[in-house]
Amino acid sequence: MKNFGLFHHNQERTDRQVDAIVAECNKIIKHKKLKMKCFAV
Repeated sequence: MKNFGLFHHNQERTDRQVDAIVAECNKIIKHKKLKMKCFAV
């Protein structure tokens, strides 16, 4: 998998919260030395 899109159903989550989740996802990906990208849909 090259791209991992996150979709959330919680409409009460702010853009900042979603950005923080994506940042954490990308941090884990980098730590594991995977060649993929995480993003919010």
